[in-house]
Amino acid sequence: MFGGTHNGWQMLSRCLECFVAPLRVIGSTFRDYLRVDRYIGVVLIIFAVLFAPLIPRATDNPQMLSTASNDDPWMAMALDATLAKPFGNPSNYFDPNAEAYDNIPSYWGHLRHSYDNIIYYGGAVFALATPIYAAARFVGLPPFPTAPIILKSISFLGGLLSLIVLYNFASRFGMRLAGLLAAVYLMTDTQFGYYTRVSHPDTLQLLLALFALAIAVRHSERGDWPSLAALGLMCGFVQGAKAGGPWTVPMGLLALGWGIQAAGHRLGDLRMTAERAALLGSTGVLGYVVSTPYAFMDPYLFRTLASAWVYEGLSGASEGPFGRVTMWTWIEEVRAHSGPLAAILVIAALARVAISAFGPRQNRAITLAAVLSLSQFLWYGGLGRLWVIVGYLLVASGVMAVLGFDTAIVWLRRLAQVGFARLRSGNVVGSKLATAMVVGIAVLLGAPRVLQSATSTLLTVSFWNSTYAALNDWALRNGVPRDARILYDDLAYFDPNLFPNAVMFGSALNWDAVDANAPDYIVLSSSIYAAPHYRPLIERQKLGRDELQDRNTGAKSVRLYQDLLPYERFGPTELAGIDYVAEIMAKEVPFKQPVWSLPSPLPLLNWALTSIWLSEYWLRKSFALIPAVFSPERQPIEGATFRLYRITIPKGSRRPQFACAEAVAACINFKERLTRGDQVVVAMDACSENIGTIQCGGDYSVRYWKDGKIWCHTVTGPRAGSDETVTVPRDCLGNPHQNVIGIFDVGFSFNRKGEIYYPGSKKSVLVGHLKIPELAKPLNDDRDH
Repeated sequence: MFGGTHNGWQMLSRCLECFVAPLRVIGSTFRDYLRVDRYIGVVLIIFAVLFAPLIPRATDNPQMLSTASNDDPWMAMALDATLAKPFGNPSNYFDPNAEAYDNIPSYWGHLRHSYDNIIYYGGAVFALATPIYAAARFVGLPPFPTAPIILKSISFLGGLLSLIVLYNFASRFGMRLAGLLAAVYLMTDTQFGYYTRVSHPDTLQLLLALFALAIAVRHSERGDWPSLAALGLMCGFVQGAKAGGPWTVPMGLLALGWGIQAAGHRLGDLRMTAERAALLGSTGVLGYVVSTPYAFMDPYLFRTLASAWVYEGLSGASEGPFGRVTMWTWIEEVRAHSGPLAAILVIAALARVAISAFGPRQNRAITLAAVLSLSQFLWYGGLGRLWVIVGYLLVASGVMAVLGFDTAIVWLRRLAQVGFARLRSGNVVGSKLATAMVVGIAVLLGAPRVLQSATSTLLTVSFWNSTYAALNDWALRNGVPRDARILYDDLAYFDPNLFPNAVMFGSALNWDAVDANAPDYIVLSSSIYAAPHYRPLIERQKLGRDELQDRNTGAKSVRLYQDLLPYERFGPTELAGIDYVAEIMAKEVPFKQPVWSLPSPLPLLNWALTSIWLSEYWLRKSFALIPAVFSPERQPIEGATFRLYRITIPKGSRRPQFACAEAVAACINFKERLTRGDQVVVAMDACSENIGTIQCGGDYSVRYWKDGKIWCHTVTGPRAGSDETVTVPRDCLGNPHQNVIGIFDVGFSFNRKGEIYYPGSKKSVLVGHLKIPELAKPLNDDRDH
């Protein structure tokens, strides 16, 4: 009996070891790669000075937070939602079908339902933040500024710890100097700085991916199963941070193959390979489940991811709303962001890795690092069809910086050693000279970047020195009534206690939204009209005021900007009742720029002189900003530029319908008609053939109503292939609020003109028109009755 008990304890012990052993690997990796020495310690102090003061910025309320970035408020809302039922689910306030959706706290103001069906990336950041936030709320701390400060702190710590891991990875494999230079380079990258300042999971994902790389190297050298399971878990955590699991797969498979060899097995042993691949894959899924449990308990996340894939993945149109985005577009943007010197170093590093990978002196660490970097770039470059965001490539930026700097050091040392070969101590002299050259180049490259980051911190450390605060002050000074309806497109700020009817649209504003919200003031932000994505649209797009988007590309209408931005003088515009009343923009703090200039015909010398000039420029600007930042007077020294327009309707006059200002036969708000339950007629008078059971040329009577949280409708009309008229008393396809209606299980979109479009494989096709019954022919012509 005691023997059986002993055997049972042994089995239990072995089972526990299966779970504990990978965690030990992860723990030892954390311990080894989070060591701080005096070199990286100095970098961390600079990092803290640059970014820690920005953590509490603009966190007083949701409206103020929305000026930090577009993502900050809904990330905070997702964290706030984890305390609703079911506990821990970030989608509680985003999903219209969730019970908590109808009970979003009032302090969210007009943002309460601004983020319906938005993606929350993954659950890893909330797995860390929710327990802290729950404890903070339990002891009585308010949701604001508590929630955004917690999220921003995670972004800050993710960036700080990533620099430590990157440095230790390089140091561990004989690249300490390269690791130190790469840490400084990454720290001063504008994209890295942006994601460190805001509530975003990118720096957390960077940290987890670097840990995954470290564990992958360990497994490739040892081939033990705990490190393989730990690698799978870490890749699953990367997926949970921000859907980054796919670009860790090539690195994981390469580490798996080398691990099999390191364990003394052959890759040809299919059973062994299959077992290890199954372990890697299953622990990867387990890591994703642990970090994002509600992805498997609630279909919301996968549903919204699938929706985004339609626009951003391979299924997206090559000619997207912001133009054609290809792999070459990504290469050009990365090269423009990093500069020609960095591009040369990356190419040299990749060539070195290729030589090493296929040569006798194989370096598995740098090969796995290069594979991870290339995988991330190819994932976004190959699938990112919507736009180019260089900041998505933080892992590639940091790791390739290490490999690039180390390649420069190695090759310059060899060249210098050849040059000083005749000297007795030629190798030592050559090595020191090469190191000094690389450090000098890094200083010239990094000095202006560090000083520019310091300037950025000084500019943004105080919210009250921003144009967002100045916009609110302008409204107070100019007597904007408390009950005024204010509609702004993006990143503006109006104190919710002073201007409760100020509403953010959240993207490019259109005339249809102006008609629907009937504002007294319109505010346009340069964060939209001056953004690289929107400028070409404003220059070239040709749409009517009643059109919401380009049917061919899916680009949202920017007609409102085309109509209002050309006016440079304050006063009436050509649009009846609309006056251009103010422009709020940042004021440049005066300072003396460097007056010297030493142009050189030598490109390298010219680059060095330019770096010195820029360093002096940013240093002078930083010193000039200090008194302005600490002055008790508010002054807008940073932020977007705002253009304000007032809509004045004479008493007794009817408010104009701006979206119907052009040649429209009848200005009918079909969206309003449908949402309030009026009957409309869908005349299929523009199609060339039947659509399923919908008869081309037929008229269909449709009426919608809200059934709980979904829209349902009844439809009556002819069925194709028969003479009968069919009535479907209840169907729940479409959403009038989103300009979508359904007929016989087929969805159609409609615009302000009442045009009905059927979604085709490449572009939507006009198939019919909406009409109101009194203007349409009767569905049943009963003249004999």
